[in-house]
Amino acid sequence: MKLKTKLLSLGLIPLLPLSVVSYKHITKQTIREDKEKEEPKNAAGFDTFNELSKKKIEEGIEKVLNQTISHFDNEKKKLEKLINDDFVKNVSEINKLIYVQSILQYLQANKSDLKTNHSNNKGFNVVFPYVLAKNKNYEVSKVKFDNEEFNSIKIGKEDGTDYKKQFNGKAEINKTKDEINTIKKDRLEKMIENYLGALNNDLKSMLYDEKNLPQIGKDFKLEFKNKNQFEFSNPNGFKSWDEYIIAKLNPKFIKFDLKQNENFEVEENEKENNNNEPIAKPDLVPGDKPSETISLDEQVRSLPELRPWVSPEYVSSDTSSLKNAFDSAGQNKNNIFFFDNPINTRYQYSVTNLEVEGSNSLKATISITDRLENKGARSYLKKIAINTSDEQKAINLTYQKIIESNKQTFNKIYAALGLDDKINYLDIKNNNLRDSLFRMVAAGVQVTNKFEYAEATNKILASGAEAYLNSNNLTSIDKYLNKAKYLMLSSLYSSQINGEWYFSAIPYSFRDALLRFKEIIRLNKDIITKNFTDSKFDLGYINAYYEMLNKKVAKLIANSTQRVINLHVWYQSYVNEIKEIMSQLGNLALLVDNKPLSAKETKENFEKAYANVQQEIKLNSNTNKVSLKQFGYAILGISAIILLALVIFLSIKKNQIKSIKASAISIVTISLILAIAIASIIMIIL
Repeated sequence: MKLKTKLLSLGLIPLLPLSVVSYKHITKQTIREDKEKEEPKNAAGFDTFNELSKKKIEEGIEKVLNQTISHFDNEKKKLEKLINDDFVKNVSEINKLIYVQSILQYLQANKSDLKTNHSNNKGFNVVFPYVLAKNKNYEVSKVKFDNEEFNSIKIGKEDGTDYKKQFNGKAEINKTKDEINTIKKDRLEKMIENYLGALNNDLKSMLYDEKNLPQIGKDFKLEFKNKNQFEFSNPNGFKSWDEYIIAKLNPKFIKFDLKQNENFEVEENEKENNNNEPIAKPDLVPGDKPSETISLDEQVRSLPELRPWVSPEYVSSDTSSLKNAFDSAGQNKNNIFFFDNPINTRYQYSVTNLEVEGSNSLKATISITDRLENKGARSYLKKIAINTSDEQKAINLTYQKIIESNKQTFNKIYAALGLDDKINYLDIKNNNLRDSLFRMVAAGVQVTNKFEYAEATNKILASGAEAYLNSNNLTSIDKYLNKAKYLMLSSLYSSQINGEWYFSAIPYSFRDALLRFKEIIRLNKDIITKNFTDSKFDLGYINAYYEMLNKKVAKLIANSTQRVINLHVWYQSYVNEIKEIMSQLGNLALLVDNKPLSAKETKENFEKAYANVQQEIKLNSNTNKVSLKQFGYAILGISAIILLALVIFLSIKKNQIKSIKASAISIVTISLILAIAIASIIMIIL
């Protein structure tokens, strides 16, 4: 993999030392008064926002379309393989293949047009970003559309931003107020990035919804020419498949846009702020209050319909025996089947009903449940082919072990962020970090469900099962577990999320958090100084700790974007660094919070954080010294070898070295080697 980015350092933006008293004395009350005096106004350079947004959106739409095309092309290959492998058994999958192929053709045919014309065209309705990019003023309204209610919807007055073409007279709109558009350039760019990221995650489920899947015979006609060729009509009541797809996509896309509009909140420093409450303290960055809710609806719709695998201990059961075992299992039904879901472990796949379909087939009803909220997400049907052979038992056993191994591997990221495998995103008290993990999970599921990934897994699975059959020993599959783990990590490592390398998402969120800390430190300067003075603590530790964190984050960014020699070792180091940085950000947050130390618990936490900071800075300093000594020893050793080689060379060739020039060169060379050796000794001593 080519080097994506160079080693970054936030140290390029110096942290203002708290001990400096020459700058203007600012209190929170002064800041509030200044803000109250300021009238809300458009940002400088607002007239450039429309062109800027148009360019970014067009580039983003192109990427979204490319990735969506890739997804449906992958799904098409899976369905074709399924049908070709066993036409009779999987003939019912043909309607899915037809629908997926039609979606693929729709995307490919309209890709160029949708890139530049995406606001009211062929099912695409990108409106909200242009509301903020074009309108200096907008209306805030309550909207009811397609039996759903949306609050705080910003409706523009400029052409294409008033939602008239989207609603087409079918929405109820109740205006609540007018508002001046105070959005800044960086906030607008971030909003567009988030919008496109959400669209990239959700477009696939908007296009392919089981509820809209046309059924053969009922919704369209199918005529077989031969086993490998068939013809099909347009859906009933539609002139083309494109027309059908657009009709189903259009309301979904409008509601997607309205949700993005509704969920967008103007930041406190971008609107009038008459709230005299002090900055609230979230867990990660004081002053950056995270959202209290997170929408999982689109993620649920995009969850893959995984195939159930029979657990190894039940493989030898025929259809009737397996059905009887399932019906009598009670609460242990989940032990009979397993699913390949190592990443998005918040959701549990369960077989809830079985029906016998012939001597070698079962029809399973599968439910996807949100384990955290303990509620059903959705359900679907899958056929299970029954094979009672020893070979199949070995395959299922190996596959189950691979899934467990991959799950343990990916769960290390959750643990490093302080989460368990139920993935409660709300426990991450920072919107950027939460969003990064959310997208990593979605992208991870997408990558590991690609056709090429499945093929590579099948090869590992076949080899592992064969090794187990030959030895009847579980340890024989260990190396195949490592191969499967490497496949997952390498596939993720080489993938991207919105143009950035997969594993750099969390490090970049840490970088953003550190930049926010700088502003929080500036705003809370007075209370920080008072807390440190009253506690007789050294303010210099804040700067030292910040710089230490700064370097750690820069190193983590660099390490997540460049070629890796040993991926397993790198990954363990990656999750360890994330865990450390999370803990260290927590310490920094306690030290720079704006709470006085009057409460006993607050004071104890403050003192504990300060002690941790002292210890970690000392440990980091000692580590640096050890590294310097090791480097010194290495240089000294190399210098000694070179010097010895030179002495031997001069001894052998002394009769040939007669010129003054040659002697001078030898003296200079020896002098340089001795200088390097002396420098190395100094490094070791220090």
